[in-house]
Amino acid sequence: MASQLPSNQVCLVNYDLRFIDNPLDNDNITTCPATNVVTEYHGQILHRKFIAAIVKLEASNSCVDFVKNYLSFSKNFVFVIIFHKNATEDPIFRWNAFSAGANMVTSSDGVVDRVLKKAMCKQQGIFECPYCQMRGFEEEELRTHVPLYHESQPSIACVCPVCSLRTHNFSVHIFYEHGSGQREVKTGCFGICVVQRPSDKAFLMVQEFQSSGYWVPGGQLNPGETFVEGAKREAIEEAGVEIEIKGILEINVSKSGNWRRVLFFAVPADPDAPPKTEPDFESAGACWLKYEQLKHLVLRDSSIPMTYFKHILEGRQPADLVVPPNQREFFLDPPLM
Repeated sequence: MASQLPSNQVCLVNYDLRFIDNPLDNDNITTCPATNVVTEYHGQILHRKFIAAIVKLEASNSCVDFVKNYLSFSKNFVFVIIFHKNATEDPIFRWNAFSAGANMVTSSDGVVDRVLKKAMCKQQGIFECPYCQMRGFEEEELRTHVPLYHESQPSIACVCPVCSLRTHNFSVHIFYEHGSGQREVKTGCFGICVVQRPSDKAFLMVQEFQSSGYWVPGGQLNPGETFVEGAKREAIEEAGVEIEIKGILEINVSKSGNWRRVLFFAVPADPDAPPKTEPDFESAGACWLKYEQLKHLVLRDSSIPMTYFKHILEGRQPADLVVPPNQREFFLDPPLM
């Protein structure tokens, strides 16, 4: 579906609460050539007249350069969106965009609309964000704002504006301890996936929390989940992709059995469905990439992608979805599937 946003322009979205249900209404957008943004609207950006700047230029490197050269000053004042067709197909472009100061990289009008609705705080609260000093948040609004705006920024230690406790990682604290957050229950069991798109042999990678690098989708199981269920849930939460698990690549169990990890091989249930581009606590988004690109990327950990992507491309087949007899005692609770 073609985007309704104008090409080769920068759209400045007004911070006008009359349009909180339709932030992309034409009456709420100021459209201008890229060259005019700083010269004509610098003061209004600094005074937070705009909630977002949407950069939609033809060349991906032009988008990155524009954000770096002309919008880096505004990262604490507007939500910077790069809108480009390669948002989920070029991992180097994605990484460079966030490094330049973008808050989100997407190719979906629907994602832009949804995110702007979340970003438009009604400014009726009493809390201030320790990252950017935006004010007027209710507790749940602040919990939403922090990963949305600051998912790719390093953690900060500060006094929590909600509970006044000193925390060494505010983004983790606000997510789990406030609003609708619930503390994570540590199960010691992990389901992770190597996901390959059959059409072009590309692999799915997640742009991880706090710019820690790219990695495969997966994470810790919730209480009551099987390993297969947990891996599928994590793929949706972190990468926005529903998967079909086809086999097992590796099983790791600690000597005590208290730590267990299963590495699955999977394919997307819908090869044409785009990965996630909306930043949240789980990730900054995800994209498809080729094995040859790994050496040019920041990786959270290189062992699994460098080893198993190569194995898959060489034609090695995953094992069946069955736990080997010598490890079955460790997969009674929770079970594999």
